[in-house]
Formats: sequence, C-alpha cells, structure tokens
Amino acid sequence: MSTSNKIAVYTAIMGNFDNIKEPLVVTSNVDYICFTDNEKIKSKTWKIILLDKQENSRKLARKLKIL
Repeated sequence: MSTSNKIAVYTAIMGNFDNIKEPLVVTSNVDYICFTDNEKIKSKTWKIILLDKQENSRKLARKLKIL
C-alpha cells in the first residue's frame, strides 16, 4: 500500500515585516506556501499567494498561521 499524502509548509509575511527564507531541504512531497501582501517577495521554492493589503497586517498574518 503506497501513500501519496502531501504535506504543506506555510508562512505568512505581511506589511513588509520580513523576507522569505529558502528552506535548507526541499522535499518533493511537500508544498511550500507563502501568504503575503508584498509584491516584491519572490522565490524559486515557495508558492507565493498575494493577498490584498490590510490595515492590521500583523493580525492577518497571525490569523493565517492559526487557521
């Protein structure tokens, strides 16, 4: 019996607070997802999901990480 379950590693960077860091190890069964409102963030590994800017970007980042 083979399993084809995928794992998601995600982060949220809002309000130009930080830069994306590339993972030291990249695994094929892992999806790397970054939610951000910063159009300048680029990555070869992370799938960037651009969100609209919010008034309280720090609160939105925490909400994304919790949910």
